[in-house]
Formats: sequence, structure tokens, C-alpha cells
Amino acid sequence: MHSLHAQSGITCPACGLLCDDIQISPQTAGVEVEAQSCPKAIQFFSQSIPNATPTIQGKPSTLQQAIQASATILQQSQQALFAGLGTDVGGIRALLSLAEKTHAYLDHMHSEAGIRNIKVLQNHGWQSTTLTEVKQRADVLLVIASDIVSHHPRFFQRILWRGEALFGDHLPEREIIFIGPQALNTSAAISPSGKTPQHLVCDLEDCAEVMAVLNALIQQQPLQVATVAGIAVTQLQDLAKRLQAAQYSVITWLAKDLHVAHADLCVQNIVQCVASLNKTTRSSALPLGGSDGDYSVYQASTWTTGYPTRLRFHAGAYQYDPYHFSTQQLMSECDSLLWISCLSPQPAPEGIPARIIIGHPALAQQPGEVFIPVAIPGLQQAGTLFRVDSSVSLPLHQVRDTDLPNLAQVIQQIEEAYRAD
Repeated sequence: MHSLHAQSGITCPACGLLCDDIQISPQTAGVEVEAQSCPKAIQFFSQSIPNATPTIQGKPSTLQQAIQASATILQQSQQALFAGLGTDVGGIRALLSLAEKTHAYLDHMHSEAGIRNIKVLQNHGWQSTTLTEVKQRADVLLVIASDIVSHHPRFFQRILWRGEALFGDHLPEREIIFIGPQALNTSAAISPSGKTPQHLVCDLEDCAEVMAVLNALIQQQPLQVATVAGIAVTQLQDLAKRLQAAQYSVITWLAKDLHVAHADLCVQNIVQCVASLNKTTRSSALPLGGSDGDYSVYQASTWTTGYPTRLRFHAGAYQYDPYHFSTQQLMSECDSLLWISCLSPQPAPEGIPARIIIGHPALAQQPGEVFIPVAIPGLQQAGTLFRVDSSVSLPLHQVRDTDLPNLAQVIQQIEEAYRAD
């Protein structure tokens, strides 16, 4: 294991919350997170990192040889796909520059989930909030079909139950309601005083319908049914009244957990509920999620190209197609793949003839024409990521020594070699 430096106030990139209070202990090579440990943070900071060197056709090479081989593959390619994109802001900026030169497609490994939110935001807009606003002002939190604790182990502990009030003497008393499958983990939503959340149980496939009915009730529209997806309309009427009476209600969800057909309709109904509530009170949406740098990729790509992901540079302009420019759709059209996964060792898809794999050292066993290991952002290199609420960028720190280059350095050298030839 590479040496571990004692540091405090470290940002953890293991989930979209980007908790920035991590304590690193070199004596135990462990992680302490305030009073309660986070399993994702512990796994990230204490992971065993194998020694890895660049390879070409599975045989060891120098870094420069691997860079030249990568440039040659891209030069000979008729159509390249840059996918995975598990990196920080500096990495995606370098990739966007190379994609422009090579006319490659770009798609993040988690964009199938992200596009559920993006389509609604593009077509309808929404009124969203930040983690700080939720912490300081939210008195009613409605969670839609999402197991928040699995994705963000410290959400309730860090955002709702702990911290100092910026406005007034105390943080607001929270009321938490879940709508969704029985299997949702609601135990972490029990308040420090022992108050348990309410759970309105329905199948995942029915959540869009439930939210549509809730929106109708908020707008005081008449209904001719007594139950919806197994939930009594009277329960939804009570929920509508509580949301309308709240000082600041927040409706939250994780797009990754809405793995059903037409999931964007559920998201659309959520944000319509928020819009309806804002006619008489204050309410906001809080889309959660974020992993492998996806929110940072969407941000950097949008300010550079105008589009979040699933795009390419062609005929002097960027083209965007959230349906046809997905990795799955492009597998049969592209003859080369540049797979990027630096924050975690996510495997590259098979099926494209020439594969360049750049990322986490643990990807060394992945078959490909070229493999280049790079430093892990937030562990072996400093960097920047955007938090899940997209309003805050946080610095990543280097806490372990490494001789590996970072992704931006490698991509810049590939671009130089591509131009030279």
C-alpha cells in the first residue's frame, strides 16, 4: 500500500454528497468520519491499489509507447467512442478537447440514469434546492421510491440530524415520508428523538401514477377513486395538506433507483408537484445521486458544449442525441473505444474491436489493445468535483503518494501525438 498522509477536512468522492470532513489516520490506514463511519468512505480511502504499468496487447510498455499506440488507434479509427468518463473536472475538460479533434462520441457510464432527470429539466424545467437549504430550512421531506442510505450513507446523519442552525436557534423539526416499495430502507430516517418516518407503500412501477394523483390533490382537483396503487386517497389527501402547510417542503429521489420504463414521467410528476406547491407555499426538488464523476461531467460538458452528455463534435458543431448516442446504441457503429474509469475500476463493455482503457490501476486485467493506469482522483491526485446539488464544487485532495500521471496529463499527451502524426 502506498504511504498514507494524516489529513483532516478531506473531501470524499465515493458518493455525490462529497462529504468534506473526512479524517485520515496513517496509524491505522483507516478513515474516521465524525462520530459515525461511512462504509463508502472507508472502502474508498482504505482500498488496496495494485501496482500497474502501461501495456500494449497485454505486454508491458512504457507510458510514451502506450500514448503513441493510443493516438495511432484513434487516427486509424473511422468512428471512436469515448465512454465511461469516470473522472473529475480536469479530466473531462481534457477529454472534450481530444473528442473535438477526433470527432468522437461521448457518453458517461451512468447517463442512462442521469438522462431521466436531464430530459425533464430540458423539457419542463424545475425548481430545485441545495443540500444547505435542506439542512437549514426543510421541515417536510418526501422521498420517492429511493433507497437514499444505500447511495448516500450519511445523508440523514449529516444533512438532517446534525449541524448548527444558521437561521434561528435550532434546525427545523423534520417530518419524513416515503412513497415506494416495502423494501426501502427507512431506518436511517428515524430522528434522534425517535420519531419514525411514514411509509406509503406501492410498487415502483406505480410511483408515477401516485405522484400524478398527489399533484391533482394539491391542485384540489376532484377524484373518482378511493385507492391508487394500493394507497388510500385519504392518505394522499393528508399528505397533500401536510405539504401545503409546510414552511419548506422538499421532494427528493434518485434517478438510478427509478429503473422502470418511462421513469422520466415519474420525475416530471415530482417536479409538477413542487410547482403546484409553490403557488401557495415554499417547496423544492432535490435530485440525489452522483457517482464516478457523472455530475461533474454533465457540468463541464454543458458549459463547454451546451450539452450534458451523449454528444459528438461533427461538421464544425456539437451534435446531441440522448437516445441514439448512448454507449449501448453505439456499440455496433464504433470501431474504437476509449474507456475512462479513474474513480473506481468499472469494467469496459465488450464488443468494440479496438479498446483503449485508461483509469484505475485495478483495471489492468481488462482485455484491450492499450491499458494506461492513472492516479485516482481524491486519493492519489488533487482535483475538483461537483456536488450532487450542482451548486458547489469541492476540491479533492491527494492523500497517497504515487508515480502515476493523472488522466488530464495522459489525454493531453495523446492529443499531442494525434496531432503530430
